[in-house]
Amino acid sequence: MATTLNNIYVTLYGHADNDPPGSDTTSLGGHAGGTGTFDDPVTAAANSVGLSGQFSYGTKFYVPELQKYFVVADYMANTSGGANHVDLWVQSQANTPASQSNAAENALTGNYQIILDPPSNHPVNGTPLISASSDLSSVMGNNQDASIVSAATSVQPAADTATNTVNDTTNDSSNTGGQSGGNGWSGRDHSNYSGHHYQFHDDGGSADNWSFHHWSHHG
Repeated sequence: MATTLNNIYVTLYGHADNDPPGSDTTSLGGHAGGTGTFDDPVTAAANSVGLSGQFSYGTKFYVPELQKYFVVADYMANTSGGANHVDLWVQSQANTPASQSNAAENALTGNYQIILDPPSNHPVNGTPLISASSDLSSVMGNNQDASIVSAATSVQPAADTATNTVNDTTNDSSNTGGQSGGNGWSGRDHSNYSGHHYQFHDDGGSADNWSFHHWSHHG
């Protein structure tokens, strides 16, 4: 039975920021990839918290705003987002420049609605996610049920929805880098920090996290 989760924090990774860099190797010994159809879902990674819960290995899910199916088949070492954080393969190639991969990842990072155990009849957009580096609209679906706050919008997200929403429990004020009390929207920082892109994430109410989302996927 399909289950809808709202405000799931989604980041992305590709060859350039995989572990080891330049590879498509996953923690299970396979290769990241996929076209996004039900039968060929795109690889996704979850952290230790997610893997022990709703995003265990083999979990298939659908992202309406991206109109693609994904399957959890990789490990992400970053646990700052708790169980409500997944990292999607950006569908890069081995020769994709790091700058292009980073641009696509930053453009698509945000809060999304996710459908766990989805049926096979959802629409699929065949444009690779890496295309968001130059044309964000080409990879975004038209499904208005999705809730996304991407780097391209620069708007303050709405407060967390209580119905069918799984929120992490990190208190806003407990994290450094935000405004006083963690209540201010600070947008997303696309600077480079020690080889890893970082950004301040505010989900609109329940948690503010520094997210080093390209951080050693295999631990």
